[in-house]
Amino acid sequence: RVVFDFWNKTFVFTYDIMRTATTEGTTEVVTIGKTTSVKEVRAGKEANAIDAMLYRLQNYQNQKQLGSLCLGVTSCKPNTGVSMLASSSSIRATYLGMGNVLLIDGNLMRPVTHRRFGVSLAPGLADFLSEGGDIVDFIKKSTDRDLDILTAGSSKLRDVGFATNALHSLFNELRTRYQTIIVDIPSFDGVGDGFFMSTQVDGLLVVLDPKITRERDSMRFLNFLGENEIKVIGGILNRFQPSVPSWIRRWL
Repeated sequence: RVVFDFWNKTFVFTYDIMRTATTEGTTEVVTIGKTTSVKEVRAGKEANAIDAMLYRLQNYQNQKQLGSLCLGVTSCKPNTGVSMLASSSSIRATYLGMGNVLLIDGNLMRPVTHRRFGVSLAPGLADFLSEGGDIVDFIKKSTDRDLDILTAGSSKLRDVGFATNALHSLFNELRTRYQTIIVDIPSFDGVGDGFFMSTQVDGLLVVLDPKITRERDSMRFLNFLGENEIKVIGGILNRFQPSVPSWIRRWL
């Protein structure tokens, strides 16, 4: 029903791929415009789309009888807005009463979450994986009620790497403390930090940008996830701006 330009043709095809790839019909795909700050999210910008996605995830959590929901947000390409959407989803989860919420910045090489929420970078995830100790000592309170943050941690430790056993133990403990865990996972297309983080979550929300994500990249990424039995439970089409004015679209 909509006339698309070159970029949006790519977007529509990717949209169909994502709908096919999402498992168990949980969230399918939501479309979100441009959001640039947590202040805008608190003010309700794009709240309807994010809230609709989270409501579906709550239903998924109830159907699967999950004591806690651990959700990863990632992409096959950098600069698609993964970190902003992970932060936005965390804030909206507290507004929807999804229990105690923890946001984890798993992007050790390019951390941004601490700046968005005005908390210190360290100590954080890298410090905990390097030094051990009580995870409570590494988690920070945000100004949003019921939202805690585990930042990326010290820059000097960013090459610490993710040992699967250590990550598994960490996530098991966090699940006993939080009802909702949202993880900002760096983009990846093979085995690496993003991959290891993805193996610890209940499912992934894959972020696509119509001007960055290509069909071949999406297909390769989704096939890789499927081969490694990593669930995709939804997709986010980020920064989508229709090329056709709304008054024209109403007549199509």
